[in-house]
Amino acid sequence: VVVVVCLFVGCCCCCCCVSFFSSFLLSSSSTFLSVPALFFRGRREGGRRRKGGRTMSSTSSPPICLFTHPRCPYAQRVWIALEMSNLTFTSQIVNLYGSSGFTKANLKEIEKRGGLSPKGYVPVIVIDQEVVRESSVCIERIAKISSEVEGATSLLPKNSEFAEKMIDFCNSLPCSSSSPELTSFLNLLEESLNENEFLAGDTFSSADACILPFLQRVESEWEGEGRKYKQLRKYMNNAHNLEGFKKTVVDDWWWW
Repeated sequence: VVVVVCLFVGCCCCCCCVSFFSSFLLSSSSTFLSVPALFFRGRREGGRRRKGGRTMSSTSSPPICLFTHPRCPYAQRVWIALEMSNLTFTSQIVNLYGSSGFTKANLKEIEKRGGLSPKGYVPVIVIDQEVVRESSVCIERIAKISSEVEGATSLLPKNSEFAEKMIDFCNSLPCSSSSPELTSFLNLLEESLNENEFLAGDTFSSADACILPFLQRVESEWEGEGRKYKQLRKYMNNAHNLEGFKKTVVDDWWWW
């Protein structure tokens, strides 16, 4: 993956200089799990997952841990997806800029164990023993799992082709709250919302999880625009009432 500074990318790294939240519990549904313990859970035996000495059925959720930072929009994408899917997960805040707590060095060790070239960027998720990074890829995996696990809410989009188009468009936007590309993107979303309650259909999907963090960061720019983006305004008002989204919104965040 080539990371271009002037474009949206799927992870956050040390290019955004802010302080670390030394203690921040992501959600009431997530609990702290020590990293060493994570890698000794869900050992694969004979191609089937085992958890606590018990064979997991295809409808059971694998252990999921999110390595994140609450200010990062790319990590927020994955957090939203996990919350909205109702999958059980744990979370670990990564100190991206200091030497205390769980640091980038610790995250790089996780990536190495998963067979990846270590970068130390968030988000990273560990699903059973599989280590996944890049926010869009993480969300694809979560969406697939959510469609298979009993009791979870599927995040698979009704219109998968359009969802992929919107996510790719979002990922290629310039890092600016105002640009011709952003205007074109918002117009595309407005048009879609004329026909659908959510961005890629009538239910919340991976497309919403990917795009909401960035809409959240530019919605204040719509003030004073009169009737412009009527459907987007309605969509964002509804989004702010979704518990799975509200949990992920912090007072101080990075733009990109």
